[in-house]
Amino acid sequence: MKTKLVGFIAMMLVSGAVAAEDFPGASSDAEFEKGFDKDQGMSQQDKDSADADRVKWGGTLWSEFQYYQLSSTSTAGVTTTSPFFSPHSLWLYLDARLKNDVRGVVKLKTVYDPTASGAVNPLTGTATYKTVTDLEEMKLLFSVDKKVFFTVGKQKMKWGSGKYWNPTDFLNSSERNFLYTTDLRSGVPLLKTHVPLGASNLYLLQSFENASELSKIRHAIRVEVPVGPAEVSASATVLNGTNPAFGIDLSTALWDFDVYGELAYSAGNQKTFYSATGSSNDFQRAQLDWVAGLSYDIGYADNDTLTLGAEYFNNGLGYSQPSSYAWVFAGGGYQAFHLSRQYGMILAYLPKPGTWDRVTFTLLNIANLTDFSAMTRVDVLYELLDELSLNVAVGVHYGNGDGELKYGGQLLDFSARLMVTF
Repeated sequence: MKTKLVGFIAMMLVSGAVAAEDFPGASSDAEFEKGFDKDQGMSQQDKDSADADRVKWGGTLWSEFQYYQLSSTSTAGVTTTSPFFSPHSLWLYLDARLKNDVRGVVKLKTVYDPTASGAVNPLTGTATYKTVTDLEEMKLLFSVDKKVFFTVGKQKMKWGSGKYWNPTDFLNSSERNFLYTTDLRSGVPLLKTHVPLGASNLYLLQSFENASELSKIRHAIRVEVPVGPAEVSASATVLNGTNPAFGIDLSTALWDFDVYGELAYSAGNQKTFYSATGSSNDFQRAQLDWVAGLSYDIGYADNDTLTLGAEYFNNGLGYSQPSSYAWVFAGGGYQAFHLSRQYGMILAYLPKPGTWDRVTFTLLNIANLTDFSAMTRVDVLYELLDELSLNVAVGVHYGNGDGELKYGGQLLDFSARLMVTF
């Protein structure tokens, strides 16, 4: 087995060469205290302009084309077709920045896919629908004497130092799709209290997700402390009737490398397991997950850098046998890149090389080290105009035909995405 694993990692190397939101901006108190008397010098036109600047709105529009090439026969022996999707995503935000650091933010998201018919994306395992509308964020921010900061409402957040896997990200109910540089997950309904303590930070959180009773509110705490060149964070979360979860993560510089890691532990779990006999739970089974990674920057010209990175994820409650996968997919319990026990990632990131100031290249190798399936993905981002960009990606799947990244006969995937910001 060790020889097989070493050979598989070598094949990967050959195939690819490779938390809290601050209050931005200064206070505008002085502007609004000018008044409107002639001797204070603020005209109605100036006042209207200042009022308009208090509320900003904008958005982002994506138009995507996705194609997944499958073999003629899937793993289960059923004849398949190669699906095509064309989702169009619109984000709209309203951001009101008022006096005394009071701020309100609303962000809406709508996805329209004329090709969708409930078919499942073979790579992510998610169903597609014609139209999906979501309130991604709706939050109110304010502070007390600029010493204690509060954020109330649905808000996006991420805990952990991992670039791709984050086992200490306790409060998000779903895992991030890291094939996108943007976190596409919806926000979490929270009351977040942030207390800066010198160079350290303390966060207290209450999550109201599905909390129809006070006893169902989830509580969490996180402390971030600088230790020399490193930052160490400790976190914990508890929900009445379940085992608490504890986590620690760190990031630091080691010689010329950026090194990071996470570890999460709970004496129990809330995971649903799938098998031929149906779904079941094992609440008393302990859960231990951890991540370790590093990156290295190579400066090859005055203003040009190539970043190389690697990350390993140990998923304590992951499945150890591909024979279980069919039951997981049938039961709707699949989360991409979190199915098995062990994963690895190798990355090469090349932004705007030489005179190519509008092009960024990313080469990503992802491997399921439990079932020996893998994919290599080349991603090219090209800035067509100042606010219009094109993202093209091609992924090739290889390795064990029964493995996660070859499941369903996956051979290659292609996507092209036009993005406009306004």
